[in-house]
Amino acid sequence: GMKFPLLVAGSLFSIFLLSIVVFASSSIPAFPLWDVITGTQDINNTNTGNVGIGVAQASAKLEVGGGIKLNPNGPKPLCNNRNERGIIWFTKSSDGDYLELCRYNAEGKITTLQNMLPTQMGEHSCARSSANNNFYCFGGFTIWSTAISNSIIKFDPTTNNITTQNATLPTPRFGLSCAENSATKLIYCFGGNDGSVSTNQIIEYDPVLDTITTKSATLPTDTIRFSCTENSQNHKIYCFGGEQSSAGIFLNRITEYDSITDTLVTKNATLPNPTRFLSCAENTSTQLIYCFGGAVTGTGAINQITEYNANTDTLTIKSAVLPLPTIAPYCIEDNQNHNIYCYGGVNGNPLTDAIEKYDPNTDTIGTLQLTLPTPVSSTQCMKDIQSNTIYCIGGADSTGYTNKIVKHQLNVLGWTKITN
Repeated sequence: GMKFPLLVAGSLFSIFLLSIVVFASSSIPAFPLWDVITGTQDINNTNTGNVGIGVAQASAKLEVGGGIKLNPNGPKPLCNNRNERGIIWFTKSSDGDYLELCRYNAEGKITTLQNMLPTQMGEHSCARSSANNNFYCFGGFTIWSTAISNSIIKFDPTTNNITTQNATLPTPRFGLSCAENSATKLIYCFGGNDGSVSTNQIIEYDPVLDTITTKSATLPTDTIRFSCTENSQNHKIYCFGGEQSSAGIFLNRITEYDSITDTLVTKNATLPNPTRFLSCAENTSTQLIYCFGGAVTGTGAINQITEYNANTDTLTIKSAVLPLPTIAPYCIEDNQNHNIYCYGGVNGNPLTDAIEKYDPNTDTIGTLQLTLPTPVSSTQCMKDIQSNTIYCIGGADSTGYTNKIVKHQLNVLGWTKITN
């Protein structure tokens, strides 16, 4: 046979032959080893054997007896489609050269949008509007345990734009809980505390008209630090636990609010213990609601996971538990695979940066290797369905409340550094 040179340019798998050889002899019939694809610069070898360079007998599809030089003299692929998975790319940099791998990462990618919010935000409540895919955040603290807001903040995940709406809550309040009726596209906020007095109010917000209405129905008592979520089948909103601050007690109550008739009822089922600072999310494939962690009277933080069936009004304690007792995580469903992700919280005294993934179908939970940029509790997370990304807004970190937005892109295809 005849020798031919190879050049690896940028990608280990972008191989360009500088000469094409046809082997022929009296004993070996002539045939082409390499096929040129008509109309392209692609050259393919469809033979099933191995290729060796500098070795007597190759034991793999490509075996090199020596070094391989990657020469990045062309544009790096975008790594945004499945056909580019597995590409290795070498980058020269004044800060130090590095290798990258185009790979699919099931855990996703975390990035921080710095100083996005107009103020620090903590013990606020956010809900996604299915009318416009924007996120709306209501009230909360703006300065640690002192300044309380009545503002409504709109975040557009497509443009990263933040807008303070003209409408405001009737009074400043923290510790409220908000959820959307996805049939009517209206958002309902329950309870809260203005710094001195807690309320049992139910507020309706129209994100299209930017208007606030105080409903006639009320919670059974003033309530703060609880969790409300919609049942996507009957479009009623269920609120779990919380704290009746006027009486200084925690609650094990489950309420059901029908926004069409503006009526609220207390369900017969109850939480196993009076619990505040829990977080609840629906599995939209089964319409079952799962509540995670929280603080109970006397014993403090718990790691319990409960399942509520609105059709039968029954509550079940699941076998799976959070890895650690956790107060004030925020849990939200990934509507594609129906796993529920729980972000941050307080494990005893320290805040946590952990992200837990719960599979309601198998009743199993695991901690991602991926973490939040900093430990945080009482953040508010919503999913942008269009980009398959969860955004967590504000919350409490080690310095107080934060004005950051953390972005968790799920199931990411992209470049990952494999050397420093």
